[in-house]
Amino acid sequence: MIGTIIALLVAVGVYLNAPAEQSLSLMEVALFLVTPAALFLLVPTIALFIASGSIQRSEHDLTSRIHELFRKDRSLTWMRRWLYIFPLLTYLGAMAFFFFPKINNPLFLAIWIVLFGIAMDVLYQTVKRVYGYLDPFYVTDLLKRRAVVSIQNEQELDLCQWSDALSEIGVKAVQRHSSSLAIHVCKHLQEIATLFLRSAKSISYQEKDPQSQAMGIKDKVSYTLFFLLQRLEMINDKAVKQHLEPVCSGTVTETGKIAIAAAKYDFSMMSFPVHFLGRFAMAAQTQGVPEVGSKAVCTLQEVAKQVLSEGETQYAELQEPFTTLVSQMNEISREMFHQDKTISPKLLIQPFRELRALFTSEKMAAHPDSANIIAGIDRVIGEFETLDTILRTLPSFTPTPEQSDQQKSAANAL
Repeated sequence: MIGTIIALLVAVGVYLNAPAEQSLSLMEVALFLVTPAALFLLVPTIALFIASGSIQRSEHDLTSRIHELFRKDRSLTWMRRWLYIFPLLTYLGAMAFFFFPKINNPLFLAIWIVLFGIAMDVLYQTVKRVYGYLDPFYVTDLLKRRAVVSIQNEQELDLCQWSDALSEIGVKAVQRHSSSLAIHVCKHLQEIATLFLRSAKSISYQEKDPQSQAMGIKDKVSYTLFFLLQRLEMINDKAVKQHLEPVCSGTVTETGKIAIAAAKYDFSMMSFPVHFLGRFAMAAQTQGVPEVGSKAVCTLQEVAKQVLSEGETQYAELQEPFTTLVSQMNEISREMFHQDKTISPKLLIQPFRELRALFTSEKMAAHPDSANIIAGIDRVIGEFETLDTILRTLPSFTPTPEQSDQQKSAANAL
Protein backbone atom coordinates (compact mmCIF):
# COMPACT_ATOMS: atom_id res chain seq x y z
CA MET A 1 0.00 0.00 0.00
CA ILE A 2 2.87 2.37 0.77
CA GLY A 3 4.44 1.75 -2.64
CA THR A 4 1.13 2.54 -4.37
CA ILE A 5 0.71 5.81 -2.45
CA ILE A 6 4.26 6.94 -3.22
CA ALA A 7 3.80 5.97 -6.86
CA LEU A 8 0.61 8.04 -7.08
CA LEU A 9 2.41 11.11 -5.73
CA VAL A 10 5.35 10.64 -8.11
CA ALA A 11 3.00 10.05 -11.05
CA VAL A 12 1.09 13.27 -10.35
CA GLY A 13 4.38 15.16 -10.12
CA VAL A 14 5.68 13.70 -13.39
CA TYR A 15 2.47 14.46 -15.25
CA LEU A 16 2.07 18.04 -13.98
CA ASN A 17 5.73 19.08 -14.24
CA ALA A 18 6.65 17.44 -17.54
CA PRO A 19 7.72 19.94 -20.26
CA ALA A 20 5.01 20.24 -22.92
CA GLU A 21 7.41 20.79 -25.80
CA GLN A 22 9.81 17.97 -24.94
CA SER A 23 9.41 14.23 -24.95
CA LEU A 24 11.69 11.37 -24.04
CA SER A 25 13.52 9.50 -26.75
CA LEU A 26 12.35 6.05 -27.71
CA MET A 27 15.55 4.44 -26.40
CA GLU A 28 15.30 6.22 -23.02
CA VAL A 29 11.69 5.16 -22.59
CA ALA A 30 12.46 1.59 -23.60
CA LEU A 31 15.35 1.30 -21.12
CA PHE A 32 13.34 3.00 -18.38
CA LEU A 33 10.48 0.51 -18.78
CA VAL A 34 12.18 -2.74 -19.73
CA THR A 35 14.79 -2.80 -16.93
CA PRO A 36 12.33 -2.87 -13.97
CA ALA A 37 10.07 -5.22 -15.91
CA ALA A 38 12.94 -7.71 -16.22
CA LEU A 39 13.49 -7.50 -12.46
CA PHE A 40 9.85 -8.33 -11.84
CA LEU A 41 10.29 -11.46 -13.89
CA LEU A 42 13.48 -12.53 -12.11
CA VAL A 43 12.84 -11.65 -8.44
CA PRO A 44 9.64 -13.70 -7.90
CA THR A 45 11.12 -16.66 -9.76
CA ILE A 46 14.32 -16.59 -7.68
CA ALA A 47 12.37 -16.10 -4.43
CA LEU A 48 10.07 -19.06 -5.18
CA PHE A 49 13.04 -21.24 -6.13
CA ILE A 50 14.85 -20.45 -2.87
CA ALA A 51 11.68 -20.90 -0.80
CA SER A 52 10.78 -24.26 -2.37
CA GLY A 53 13.65 -26.04 -0.62
CA SER A 54 12.73 -24.50 2.73
CA ILE A 55 9.07 -25.40 2.23
CA GLN A 56 10.09 -29.02 1.62
CA ARG A 57 11.93 -29.01 4.94
CA SER A 58 8.88 -27.49 6.62
CA GLU A 59 6.80 -30.23 5.05
CA HIS A 60 8.99 -32.77 6.84
CA ASP A 61 8.97 -30.88 10.16
CA LEU A 62 5.29 -29.86 10.19
CA THR A 63 2.84 -31.59 7.85
CA SER A 64 2.80 -33.08 4.38
CA ARG A 65 -0.12 -30.82 3.42
CA ILE A 66 1.98 -27.63 3.20
CA HIS A 67 2.43 -28.03 -0.56
CA GLU A 68 -1.31 -28.51 -0.94
CA LEU A 69 -1.89 -25.31 1.03
CA PHE A 70 0.67 -23.52 -1.10
CA ARG A 71 -0.87 -24.75 -4.34
CA LYS A 72 -4.42 -23.81 -3.31
CA ASP A 73 -3.53 -20.36 -1.97
CA ARG A 74 -5.72 -18.17 -4.19
CA SER A 75 -4.31 -14.88 -2.94
CA LEU A 76 -0.80 -16.01 -3.73
CA THR A 77 -1.90 -17.27 -7.15
CA TRP A 78 -3.42 -13.90 -8.11
CA MET A 79 -0.40 -12.00 -6.83
CA ARG A 80 1.97 -14.18 -8.86
CA ARG A 81 -0.19 -13.65 -11.94
CA TRP A 82 -0.02 -9.90 -11.50
CA LEU A 83 3.77 -10.06 -11.21
CA TYR A 84 3.86 -11.70 -14.64
CA ILE A 85 1.15 -9.50 -16.16
CA PHE A 86 2.92 -6.26 -15.17
CA PRO A 87 6.13 -7.00 -17.15
CA LEU A 88 4.01 -8.08 -20.11
CA LEU A 89 2.09 -4.79 -20.03
CA THR A 90 5.38 -2.94 -19.73
CA TYR A 91 6.84 -4.63 -22.80
CA LEU A 92 3.67 -3.92 -24.76
CA GLY A 93 3.86 -0.28 -23.69
CA ALA A 94 7.51 -0.01 -24.74
CA MET A 95 6.63 -1.47 -28.14
CA ALA A 96 3.80 1.06 -28.44
CA PHE A 97 6.35 3.89 -28.44
CA PHE A 98 7.91 2.49 -31.58
CA PHE A 99 4.61 2.05 -33.43
CA PHE A 100 2.96 5.25 -32.09
CA PRO A 101 5.70 7.88 -31.71
CA LYS A 102 3.14 10.66 -31.04
CA ILE A 103 2.00 9.03 -27.81
CA ASN A 104 1.69 11.32 -24.77
CA ASN A 105 4.87 10.42 -22.88
CA PRO A 106 4.04 12.12 -19.52
CA LEU A 107 0.58 10.54 -19.28
CA PHE A 108 1.91 7.14 -20.25
CA LEU A 109 4.75 7.36 -17.70
CA ALA A 110 2.37 8.51 -14.98
CA ILE A 111 0.12 5.48 -15.58
CA TRP A 112 3.12 3.18 -15.65
CA ILE A 113 4.51 4.59 -12.39
CA VAL A 114 1.19 3.89 -10.65
CA LEU A 115 1.20 0.32 -11.96
CA PHE A 116 4.82 0.00 -10.87
CA GLY A 117 3.89 1.07 -7.33
CA ILE A 118 1.08 -1.49 -7.23
CA ALA A 119 3.49 -4.15 -8.50
CA MET A 120 6.01 -3.26 -5.76
CA ASP A 121 3.33 -3.75 -3.09
CA VAL A 122 2.26 -7.02 -4.67
CA LEU A 123 5.86 -8.22 -4.83
CA TYR A 124 6.37 -7.42 -1.15
CA GLN A 125 3.19 -9.25 -0.15
CA THR A 126 4.11 -12.21 -2.36
CA VAL A 127 7.54 -12.67 -0.78
CA LYS A 128 6.06 -12.17 2.68
CA ARG A 129 3.32 -14.73 2.05
CA VAL A 130 5.69 -17.29 0.49
CA TYR A 131 8.12 -17.13 3.40
CA GLY A 132 5.16 -17.23 5.79
CA TYR A 133 4.88 -20.92 4.94
CA LEU A 134 8.14 -21.39 6.84
CA ASP A 135 6.47 -20.13 10.04
CA PRO A 136 4.69 -23.03 11.83
CA PHE A 137 2.25 -20.67 13.58
CA TYR A 138 1.27 -19.15 10.23
CA VAL A 139 0.74 -22.64 8.77
CA THR A 140 -1.48 -23.67 11.69
CA ASP A 141 -3.55 -20.53 11.22
CA LEU A 142 -3.97 -21.36 7.53
CA LEU A 143 -5.03 -24.92 8.35
CA LYS A 144 -7.58 -23.64 10.83
CA ARG A 145 -9.01 -21.25 8.23
CA ARG A 146 -9.27 -24.14 5.77
CA ALA A 147 -11.12 -26.19 8.37
CA VAL A 148 -13.50 -23.29 9.05
CA VAL A 149 -14.25 -23.01 5.33
CA SER A 150 -14.93 -26.76 5.26
CA ILE A 151 -17.42 -26.35 8.12
CA GLN A 152 -19.15 -23.50 6.32
CA ASN A 153 -19.36 -25.54 3.12
CA GLU A 154 -20.32 -28.72 5.03
CA GLN A 155 -17.43 -30.70 3.62
CA GLU A 156 -16.84 -33.45 6.17
CA LEU A 157 -13.87 -35.12 4.46
CA ASP A 158 -12.00 -31.83 4.02
CA LEU A 159 -12.66 -30.88 7.64
CA CYS A 160 -11.18 -34.15 8.86
CA GLN A 161 -8.16 -33.80 6.59
CA TRP A 162 -7.30 -30.26 7.70
CA SER A 163 -7.85 -31.18 11.37
CA ASP A 164 -5.63 -34.22 10.94
CA ALA A 165 -2.90 -32.01 9.47
CA LEU A 166 -3.20 -29.73 12.51
CA SER A 167 -2.79 -32.65 14.91
CA GLU A 168 0.24 -33.82 12.90
CA ILE A 169 1.88 -30.46 13.54
CA GLY A 170 0.98 -30.73 17.23
CA VAL A 171 2.49 -34.20 17.59
CA LYS A 172 5.72 -33.18 15.85
CA ALA A 173 5.87 -30.03 17.98
CA VAL A 174 5.73 -32.17 21.13
CA GLN A 175 8.51 -34.38 19.77
CA ARG A 176 10.66 -31.25 19.37
CA HIS A 177 9.60 -30.00 22.84
CA SER A 178 7.91 -26.96 21.28
CA SER A 179 5.21 -26.49 23.92
CA SER A 180 3.93 -23.15 22.61
CA LEU A 181 3.23 -24.55 19.13
CA ALA A 182 1.55 -27.67 20.52
CA ILE A 183 -0.70 -25.57 22.78
CA HIS A 184 -1.48 -23.33 19.79
CA VAL A 185 -2.61 -26.40 17.82
CA CYS A 186 -4.78 -27.61 20.72
CA LYS A 187 -6.46 -24.22 20.86
CA HIS A 188 -7.22 -24.35 17.13
CA LEU A 189 -8.68 -27.86 17.41
CA GLN A 190 -10.92 -26.64 20.22
CA GLU A 191 -12.04 -23.62 18.17
CA ILE A 192 -12.81 -25.89 15.21
CA ALA A 193 -14.87 -28.23 17.41
CA THR A 194 -16.74 -25.31 19.00
CA LEU A 195 -17.54 -23.75 15.63
CA PHE A 196 -18.64 -27.10 14.23
CA LEU A 197 -21.03 -27.72 17.14
CA ARG A 198 -22.39 -24.20 16.85
CA SER A 199 -23.01 -24.57 13.11
CA ALA A 200 -24.55 -28.02 13.62
CA LYS A 201 -27.21 -26.40 15.77
CA SER A 202 -28.20 -23.90 13.08
CA ILE A 203 -31.38 -24.32 11.06
CA SER A 204 -29.56 -24.53 7.72
CA TYR A 205 -27.37 -27.42 8.86
CA GLN A 206 -27.72 -30.65 6.87
CA GLU A 207 -27.40 -33.95 8.71
CA LYS A 208 -25.68 -35.50 5.68
CA ASP A 209 -23.53 -34.04 2.95
CA PRO A 210 -22.09 -35.78 -0.14
CA GLN A 211 -18.70 -36.28 1.47
CA SER A 212 -20.07 -37.75 4.71
CA GLN A 213 -22.35 -40.07 2.72
CA ALA A 214 -19.39 -41.23 0.65
CA MET A 215 -17.49 -41.94 3.89
CA GLY A 216 -20.44 -43.93 5.26
CA ILE A 217 -20.99 -41.60 8.23
CA LYS A 218 -24.46 -41.84 9.75
CA ASP A 219 -24.10 -39.47 12.73
CA LYS A 220 -21.90 -36.64 11.46
CA VAL A 221 -21.84 -34.66 14.70
CA SER A 222 -20.77 -37.58 16.89
CA TYR A 223 -18.21 -38.74 14.32
CA THR A 224 -16.60 -35.31 13.95
CA LEU A 225 -16.54 -34.62 17.68
CA PHE A 226 -14.98 -38.02 18.37
CA PHE A 227 -12.46 -37.47 15.55
CA LEU A 228 -11.31 -34.12 16.97
CA LEU A 229 -11.08 -35.49 20.51
CA GLN A 230 -8.94 -38.36 19.26
CA ARG A 231 -6.56 -35.85 17.67
CA LEU A 232 -6.25 -34.06 21.00
CA GLU A 233 -5.59 -37.42 22.64
CA MET A 234 -2.74 -38.10 20.21
CA ILE A 235 -1.08 -34.84 21.24
CA ASN A 236 -1.71 -35.52 24.93
CA ASP A 237 -0.23 -39.03 24.74
CA LYS A 238 2.95 -37.70 23.15
CA ALA A 239 3.13 -34.89 25.72
CA VAL A 240 2.74 -37.39 28.56
CA LYS A 241 5.66 -39.45 27.25
CA GLN A 242 7.77 -36.29 26.99
CA HIS A 243 6.58 -35.08 30.43
CA LEU A 244 5.47 -31.73 28.98
CA GLU A 245 3.09 -30.57 31.70
CA PRO A 246 2.05 -27.32 29.90
CA VAL A 247 0.86 -29.28 26.87
CA CYS A 248 -0.99 -31.84 29.01
CA SER A 249 -2.69 -29.02 30.92
CA GLY A 250 -3.49 -27.34 27.60
CA THR A 251 -5.25 -30.42 26.24
CA VAL A 252 -7.28 -30.67 29.47
CA THR A 253 -8.31 -27.00 29.33
CA GLU A 254 -9.28 -27.08 25.65
CA THR A 255 -11.22 -30.33 26.11
CA GLY A 256 -13.15 -28.65 28.91
CA LYS A 257 -14.13 -25.87 26.52
CA ILE A 258 -15.28 -28.46 24.00
CA ALA A 259 -17.42 -30.05 26.74
CA ILE A 260 -19.15 -26.71 27.33
CA ALA A 261 -19.77 -26.29 23.60
CA ALA A 262 -21.08 -29.86 23.37
CA ALA A 263 -23.51 -29.24 26.23
CA LYS A 264 -24.82 -26.14 24.45
CA TYR A 265 -25.46 -28.28 21.39
CA ASP A 266 -27.01 -31.20 23.30
CA PHE A 267 -26.45 -32.32 26.89
CA SER A 268 -26.12 -35.91 25.74
CA MET A 269 -22.99 -34.93 23.75
CA MET A 270 -21.26 -33.57 26.85
CA SER A 271 -20.24 -37.05 28.02
CA PHE A 272 -17.77 -37.55 25.15
CA PRO A 273 -15.37 -34.68 25.95
CA VAL A 274 -15.77 -35.18 29.71
CA HIS A 275 -14.72 -38.82 29.32
CA PHE A 276 -11.73 -37.83 27.18
CA LEU A 277 -10.74 -35.15 29.68
CA GLY A 278 -10.63 -37.77 32.42
CA ARG A 279 -8.54 -40.06 30.22
CA PHE A 280 -6.06 -37.25 29.53
CA ALA A 281 -5.67 -36.52 33.25
CA MET A 282 -5.34 -40.18 34.25
CA ALA A 283 -2.72 -40.81 31.56
CA ALA A 284 -0.70 -37.83 32.77
CA GLN A 285 -0.96 -38.81 36.44
CA THR A 286 0.06 -42.43 35.91
CA GLN A 287 3.01 -41.43 33.72
CA GLY A 288 4.59 -38.98 36.15
CA VAL A 289 2.83 -35.67 35.45
CA PRO A 290 0.74 -35.38 38.64
CA GLU A 291 0.09 -31.62 38.35
CA VAL A 292 -2.47 -32.27 35.64
CA GLY A 293 -4.82 -34.00 38.11
CA SER A 294 -5.73 -30.86 40.08
CA LYS A 295 -6.00 -28.93 36.81
CA ALA A 296 -8.46 -31.50 35.46
CA VAL A 297 -10.64 -31.45 38.61
CA CYS A 298 -10.83 -27.64 38.49
CA THR A 299 -11.66 -27.77 34.77
CA LEU A 300 -14.48 -30.28 35.29
CA GLN A 301 -15.81 -28.17 38.13
CA GLU A 302 -15.79 -25.09 35.91
CA VAL A 303 -17.50 -27.02 33.11
CA ALA A 304 -20.33 -27.91 35.49
CA LYS A 305 -20.69 -24.31 36.66
CA GLN A 306 -20.88 -22.86 33.15
CA VAL A 307 -23.17 -25.56 31.79
CA LEU A 308 -25.66 -25.22 34.62
CA SER A 309 -25.57 -21.42 34.71
CA GLU A 310 -25.71 -20.76 30.95
CA GLY A 311 -27.53 -23.80 29.59
CA GLU A 312 -31.26 -24.40 29.34
CA THR A 313 -31.51 -27.17 31.90
CA GLN A 314 -35.21 -27.13 32.70
CA TYR A 315 -36.20 -30.01 30.41
CA ALA A 316 -32.75 -31.43 29.74
CA GLU A 317 -31.62 -34.92 30.74
CA LEU A 318 -28.68 -34.27 33.04
CA GLN A 319 -28.14 -37.57 34.80
CA GLU A 320 -25.91 -39.27 32.20
CA PRO A 321 -23.49 -36.37 31.48
CA PHE A 322 -23.12 -35.35 35.13
CA THR A 323 -22.79 -38.94 36.33
CA THR A 324 -19.89 -39.21 33.90
CA LEU A 325 -18.46 -35.92 35.19
CA VAL A 326 -18.69 -37.00 38.86
CA SER A 327 -17.15 -40.38 37.97
CA GLN A 328 -14.19 -38.74 36.22
CA MET A 329 -13.63 -36.32 39.10
CA ASN A 330 -13.72 -39.26 41.51
CA GLU A 331 -11.18 -41.32 39.55
CA ILE A 332 -8.83 -38.36 39.16
CA SER A 333 -9.08 -37.51 42.88
CA ARG A 334 -8.37 -41.11 43.84
CA GLU A 335 -5.32 -41.18 41.63
CA MET A 336 -4.14 -37.89 43.16
CA PHE A 337 -4.27 -39.46 46.61
CA HIS A 338 -2.58 -42.65 45.44
CA GLN A 339 0.24 -40.57 43.98
CA ASP A 340 0.63 -38.44 47.09
CA LYS A 341 -0.60 -39.86 50.40
CA THR A 342 0.12 -36.57 52.18
CA ILE A 343 -2.87 -34.89 50.51
CA SER A 344 -5.66 -34.31 52.99
CA PRO A 345 -8.93 -35.97 51.96
CA LYS A 346 -10.68 -32.75 52.98
CA LEU A 347 -9.02 -30.99 50.03
CA LEU A 348 -10.26 -33.71 47.71
CA ILE A 349 -13.78 -33.43 49.11
CA GLN A 350 -14.10 -29.67 48.56
CA PRO A 351 -14.71 -29.76 44.75
CA PHE A 352 -17.50 -32.29 45.26
CA ARG A 353 -19.14 -30.15 47.89
CA GLU A 354 -19.07 -27.17 45.55
CA LEU A 355 -20.52 -29.33 42.79
CA ARG A 356 -23.25 -30.52 45.16
CA ALA A 357 -24.09 -26.92 46.00
CA LEU A 358 -24.83 -26.27 42.32
CA PHE A 359 -27.58 -28.91 42.32
CA THR A 360 -29.08 -27.71 45.60
CA SER A 361 -29.37 -24.15 44.29
CA GLU A 362 -32.75 -22.59 43.60
CA LYS A 363 -32.44 -23.14 39.86
CA MET A 364 -31.53 -26.85 40.02
CA ALA A 365 -33.23 -28.10 43.18
CA ALA A 366 -36.51 -28.83 41.39
CA HIS A 367 -34.90 -30.60 38.44
CA PRO A 368 -35.98 -34.29 38.30
CA ASP A 369 -32.38 -35.52 37.81
CA SER A 370 -30.87 -33.51 40.66
CA ALA A 371 -31.73 -36.04 43.38
CA ASN A 372 -29.90 -38.91 41.64
CA ILE A 373 -26.89 -36.73 40.84
CA ILE A 374 -26.70 -35.47 44.43
CA ALA A 375 -26.90 -39.06 45.67
CA GLY A 376 -23.88 -39.95 43.52
CA ILE A 377 -21.95 -36.96 44.80
CA ASP A 378 -22.82 -37.82 48.42
CA ARG A 379 -21.54 -41.35 47.88
CA VAL A 380 -18.17 -40.03 46.73
CA ILE A 381 -18.02 -37.52 49.59
CA GLY A 382 -18.85 -40.32 52.05
CA GLU A 383 -15.96 -42.45 50.75
CA PHE A 384 -13.45 -39.62 51.19
CA GLU A 385 -14.85 -38.77 54.64
CA THR A 386 -14.42 -42.41 55.65
CA LEU A 387 -10.84 -42.30 54.45
CA ASP A 388 -10.23 -39.10 56.40
CA THR A 389 -11.65 -40.69 59.55
CA ILE A 390 -9.42 -43.76 59.16
CA LEU A 391 -6.31 -41.66 58.62
CA ARG A 392 -7.03 -39.49 61.67
CA THR A 393 -7.40 -42.54 63.91
CA LEU A 394 -3.95 -43.82 62.97
CA PRO A 395 -1.04 -42.84 65.29
CA SER A 396 1.05 -39.90 64.09
CA PHE A 397 4.47 -41.52 64.46
CA THR A 398 6.74 -43.40 62.11
CA PRO A 399 4.71 -46.42 61.17
CA THR A 400 5.86 -49.99 61.51
CA PRO A 401 5.65 -52.22 58.45
CA GLU A 402 2.32 -53.57 59.69
CA GLN A 403 0.95 -50.03 60.16
CA SER A 404 2.22 -49.03 56.74
CA ASP A 405 0.28 -51.94 55.30
CA GLN A 406 -2.81 -50.73 57.17
CA GLN A 407 -2.44 -47.23 55.70
CA LYS A 408 -2.02 -48.64 52.22
CA SER A 409 -5.06 -50.85 52.71
CA ALA A 410 -7.11 -47.84 53.83
CA ALA A 411 -5.96 -45.83 50.82
CA ASN A 412 -6.64 -48.66 48.41
CA ALA A 413 -10.06 -49.21 49.91
CA LEU A 414 -11.08 -45.75 48.58
